[in-house]
Amino acid sequence: MSRSLVLSDELLEVYYDFLNCKCDPEKAKALLCYYSGSHLTNVSQLRRIGKEDAALHAQLAQAGYTNQTLTELAETTKYRMVLSTNDDTYPNFNVNNKIFRREFCFNYGVGEDRANLIRYIKELCMSANTIVAYDIYFFQSKNERLWKQLFNLFPNRKMSIINCSSQMNGITGKVKALCNSWTIKSDTKKTYDGLHDRYLRIDDSVEVVFSSGFEYLFDKNKELSCIVKVLN
Repeated sequence: MSRSLVLSDELLEVYYDFLNCKCDPEKAKALLCYYSGSHLTNVSQLRRIGKEDAALHAQLAQAGYTNQTLTELAETTKYRMVLSTNDDTYPNFNVNNKIFRREFCFNYGVGEDRANLIRYIKELCMSANTIVAYDIYFFQSKNERLWKQLFNLFPNRKMSIINCSSQMNGITGKVKALCNSWTIKSDTKKTYDGLHDRYLRIDDSVEVVFSSGFEYLFDKNKELSCIVKVLN
């Protein structure tokens, strides 16, 4: 019985209320944001929340899931976690804590085509007024073919590009040649100063995080992981 995670008693009640169309909308939203795969429970937990289902109880008992604590159940799941609404002590993760978030992730292996991700990022940038671009190694003359591909994803109209790297100072003229309406500004806020990952921040509303350099959005010779976060 391979399961992804465990739900606290409160969230397990929300889960069954959701199935029966009688749940609190906000609690259901919090659960569904993080629910992944399937959950593991046991007879004891079902009885605690008043879920009497003889067939399910028998199935769980036959598999040996009877009286374990939620922590013990979590130790047998894939994520090894318990989703909770008020506890941040491992193995519990509070779905109401802004530190604990579930994002959209893209994972590409060597040789895998990134065309859909490229189109998606271009669409995210389409209505942007300001884009922050952070990659401390990318904006060099030797990477001209690649950074031109990145800038070609930006809208061809008046907007601001925030330069987080001194390397971009040497290519500003060539970047402006791609679209004379762009304004290139220094990052006075030092948004990503000293960070390792690479970032595109679009109007302070969406952030795209790259596990490796921007070049691997276009170069399939290495793997690439990408996370898209909604900031506000």
